[in-house]
Amino acid sequence: MRGAGARSDTAKMTWRHIMFFVDRPAGLERGIVQKVGQLARGLDAEVEVFDCIFDPAITDDREVQEALDQRARELEAVVQFLRECSVRSRVTVHWAHPPREGVIRQIQKLPPDLLVIQSKRHSRLARLLLSYSDYKLIETAPCPLWVIKNVRPYDGGRVVAAMDPLHLHGQLTGLDERILGAASVISRGMGMPLHFFHACMAGVESGVKQLAHSYQAPEGQVHVEIGDPAVLLPRFVHGESSDLLVMGAVARSRIRRTLIGYTAERVLDATDCDLLIVRNDPA
Repeated sequence: MRGAGARSDTAKMTWRHIMFFVDRPAGLERGIVQKVGQLARGLDAEVEVFDCIFDPAITDDREVQEALDQRARELEAVVQFLRECSVRSRVTVHWAHPPREGVIRQIQKLPPDLLVIQSKRHSRLARLLLSYSDYKLIETAPCPLWVIKNVRPYDGGRVVAAMDPLHLHGQLTGLDERILGAASVISRGMGMPLHFFHACMAGVESGVKQLAHSYQAPEGQVHVEIGDPAVLLPRFVHGESSDLLVMGAVARSRIRRTLIGYTAERVLDATDCDLLIVRNDPA
């Protein structure tokens, strides 16, 4: 077990540059911006409010610049609100086709410490589900990805670190440590209690309690249940107030494409709290 090393890495982990990707300024809810402000204050971080735009009807360089300036003015309202909340912030707008690919290229070229996006409703009656574009960012972002799924302020709820202790004896040990490192940073910065959760099949030995002990977690904040994690984890998150669920994403291919797995996808769409996705192959 690498508990001592994990604690050392956690102590060094800092997030000072948050990129907040806003692709539709007109539809951005005030509560979302307030949550970004809470997060930035808790981490003592600067926020870069970022967007990529493109219009195939515009080909003239002057018109392109006018479009960029117009979107920047729209985003200035977000920046102004963040500054009123005592958060350092600035605007960046790029011209790219398609726009989402431009976002991916930017975060790969100059990766922030943390990327924040808002999950969108698929329809008027649908839940706040992750879209194809959300999953694309999970696959490609070389930094942790924070998905805001509701407008509820962070107000004393839990940070839940979803652990897979079977990784402790395999090649994915570092992923669990990164999950815990990220969850610990948020717990300390935001003043929210950190809970450890693991679901396993009957008869499978779980090392989550030993892992949690290495982080000096109180007994009442370590939860091990028997059964399907895709069912038990959403139930646990809903059962008590949880502000954030921290999960891992695994890069398995030669091109470092990230796969989060069928079970994880079910969990991500079944929970309505905010999500923090960390990778096992940080840039």
